[in-house]
Amino acid sequence: MITLVYFFTTLIILSISISENLVLAQVPQGAVTKEYDLDNPYLPQGFRCGISWAQATMLDSNDTSNSKVIIDYIIVYQINKDGSLTEIDREDYDEDSEEQLSEYKGGLYTRSPWYGGNDDHTPIYASMVRNGLLTMQISDYPRRIFHFWGHKFEAEPYANYAVGMRCKIIGACALSVGFDWWRDFDSKPSRSNISQAFCSRWYGDTQGQFITIFEKIKQ
Repeated sequence: MITLVYFFTTLIILSISISENLVLAQVPQGAVTKEYDLDNPYLPQGFRCGISWAQATMLDSNDTSNSKVIIDYIIVYQINKDGSLTEIDREDYDEDSEEQLSEYKGGLYTRSPWYGGNDDHTPIYASMVRNGLLTMQISDYPRRIFHFWGHKFEAEPYANYAVGMRCKIIGACALSVGFDWWRDFDSKPSRSNISQAFCSRWYGDTQGQFITIFEKIKQ
């Protein structure tokens, strides 16, 4: 694990706050979360793991105009008492070269109702992993949610975590990041085994540039 100094952390947060003013998106049609939503900031009793995730979808479920997201990495940081960051988990797609994202790393979920109230999903067919980048053509499935995630890790009670992502958002789609608690490494997806920590605001078209999103569980 790599501990980053406070100076570097300050620079990251400063650059991100500038980017947010440029790329905050309208809420996608039908989305349950409208803006930053904090549900459970601490590891619940009887739970063991944490995991980062993200979701992307078209703003309008009937819009098929060319829209995509490109992900460089998604990272979980632990925020230390002195403000420095310790990297806990990283998904950077550097070791993969696939015609589509592995079904163990993401899926297409129903949009109406939002996530359908269950874990039913298909692989993300409109995706490609190459040269350390995950590219997803969101406009190919405007009536689906592109949901993808990092790796489960052993979480510490009362620790404060943050999710970082470097990404490019193109067209009439939006993306948000989040974090879940899981009961155990081998738990099956269910309401009793998963507790959402938070879901971020929505980010939109980044005008052809990569941006770095940084969202803390506790703001």
